[in-house]
Amino acid sequence: MSKLNLGCGHKLKEDYINIDNDPDVNPNYIVNLGTDVLPFEDNFFDEVLASHILEHVGDGYIFLMKELYRVCKHNAVIEIFVPHHRSDWYYDDPTHVRPITLNSFQLFSKKYIENHIKEYGSSNGIALKENINFEVVDARMRFSDKWNEKFKFLSEQEIQEIISERNNVIIEVYIKLMVIKE
Repeated sequence: MSKLNLGCGHKLKEDYINIDNDPDVNPNYIVNLGTDVLPFEDNFFDEVLASHILEHVGDGYIFLMKELYRVCKHNAVIEIFVPHHRSDWYYDDPTHVRPITLNSFQLFSKKYIENHIKEYGSSNGIALKENINFEVVDARMRFSDKWNEKFKFLSEQEIQEIISERNNVIIEVYIKLMVIKE
C-alpha cells in the first residue's frame, strides 16, 4: 500500500512518502505543489494525507488537484485537514492564501456537476473540464473548546444558527475524498 504525506513539514510519517517544498524538513522529495509535476507514476497511491497544506496553495490549486487525481488509484482516499475559513486559525497565518470549504470539493465531483447542470442549467464544471472526479465520503468539524461546552446544552437548530452567524466556532475541518476513476 503506497501512501503520500503531502506538504509534510516537520511531521514526517513512517510508511509514507513525505513531500514538501522546504529542504530543511528533510522530505523524501522536494516539490512545489502549485507548479511541479508530482514525481510519481499514474495510479500509484492508495492514500494521501494533506494536513494543513491546501490553504497554502495559491494559483496552482487546480493543477495540484489534477496531479493528485493522476497519481492516485481508483478508490484511493485523500484525508484533508484545513483551518476553517472563518477562524483565526486561518487568518492568523499570512501564508494562508486559499480558504478551503467542504462545498468547494463538490466542484471536483462529476456526479455533483452533472446534477447541478440538470437542476440549474449552469455550472463551472471543474470536474468535467479537467476530467477529474473526487467524491466527498466524510466530513467533520472541530469546534473551539468554548463552543464545544456550550453546544452540550443547545439544540441542533441553535447550533446551526450559531455556526452560520459567528466566526471562531469551527476551528478545523476534516474532509475525506475518494478518487473515482472509470
